[in-house]
Amino acid sequence: MKTRLTLTGIDTGTSEDRARERHRRITLTALSSGAAKVISFVAAVITVPLTLNYLGAERYGLWMTISSVIAMMVFADFGVGNGLMNAITEAYGKDDIGAIRSHITNALLILTLLMILILLVFFAIYPLIPWNNIFNVKSAAAIRETGPAVASFMVCFAVGVPAGIVQRVQMGMQQGFWSSLWQTIGSILSVLSILFVIYVKADLMWLVMAMAGSPIVSLLANGIIFFFVRRRDLLPRFSDISAKGMKRILHGGLIFFVLQLAVSIAFASDNIILARMLGAESVTQYSIVSRLFEGVLIIIAIAFTPLWPAYGEANARGDHLWVRQTLNRSMILTLIFTVCAAGMLVLFYKPIFALWVGSDFVLPFMLVALCAGWMVLKGLGVTYSMFLNGVNAIRLQLIIATGFTIVSIAAKIFFVGKFGVNGLLMAMIGSYVLLVVVPYTFLNNRILSHE
Repeated sequence: MKTRLTLTGIDTGTSEDRARERHRRITLTALSSGAAKVISFVAAVITVPLTLNYLGAERYGLWMTISSVIAMMVFADFGVGNGLMNAITEAYGKDDIGAIRSHITNALLILTLLMILILLVFFAIYPLIPWNNIFNVKSAAAIRETGPAVASFMVCFAVGVPAGIVQRVQMGMQQGFWSSLWQTIGSILSVLSILFVIYVKADLMWLVMAMAGSPIVSLLANGIIFFFVRRRDLLPRFSDISAKGMKRILHGGLIFFVLQLAVSIAFASDNIILARMLGAESVTQYSIVSRLFEGVLIIIAIAFTPLWPAYGEANARGDHLWVRQTLNRSMILTLIFTVCAAGMLVLFYKPIFALWVGSDFVLPFMLVALCAGWMVLKGLGVTYSMFLNGVNAIRLQLIIATGFTIVSIAAKIFFVGKFGVNGLLMAMIGSYVLLVVVPYTFLNNRILSHE
């Protein structure tokens, strides 16, 4: 089946036409997402030496610390974005424009109220917190700039909570390539804004605003063009606000929130366990190895995340054959790619790490081999989770993820005590096979039969 890479859609009158259209959108979204991430990475590389020279070591460290808070606040929408995406995917599969608009309206109201709550709480506690002590800065300039810099970041972050709704809508309607385009524009705007701030010698608050605010401007522009120009039929209406609609979005979102939290706890515990039981040096060793293999998982995520809304839309239309065939193909492709990538990294890990971190840093072969095996399992898990998310099997994921989190943490503590750093990966692989792979293998046909 040939995939025509154009921004213009294909007629979807038959199941074969719908399949071609899904493949077109999946391919466009995957390619554009990959390009956006590359441009974002290049933008980060460009700005590092510029900002380091401009700010100096202490203020640059403060900026990086504030920036890292972004990664810690990924759950701030309490799963509403993911809940909205699944609801839109289902309605889109039924060609129910009214339902899509209703979901958007109610989700936007929830996220706007959440934005207001975040800002009220933050500015209520802002005068009470000694920000310079929190970030442990010493210089007069850093002490003066810390509070305003944090405030500018929080304002950008809070505005981004409802502004990001357009990305969820576009992903749910399999138009993620538009989101990637605007993300690219945001990255370019961020670099230009940072260059301007450095040129006029503005303080750290404006640098944070340039970094965190530019993507928000891009999101707002995307939303304005999408809702007011391209899809006015989806523009939120007060008449669509309902307690029932808000309850549905919140209910689906909270399940996603707990699921994400369980998975994050399972994986975030790795460094804590190693540091407490073996010392910080073991964390360095494990982190460097895992960082290399994470690149393969990023490629998997870019390639197969667009399948999530495609599965949901196909399921809603009753195109179950497409769902089965796509699941099988994606799992086979993931297995082939991860095994080949893992094999290459294991074979050539010595020259790769020597070039990357220097020849003085020695890594044991067993640690690299175990990390490769874990990467293969995790890659398959990422691909399969797109199917589970698409067919809305969220409760099942939550049950299995909770069991895996509890058992894996206990197993990691035991195995690290017995086998050191290698024990961490042994525990993860064993727990994942027994508590994730085996259950889903037995339940797969049942899940497919209940699409």
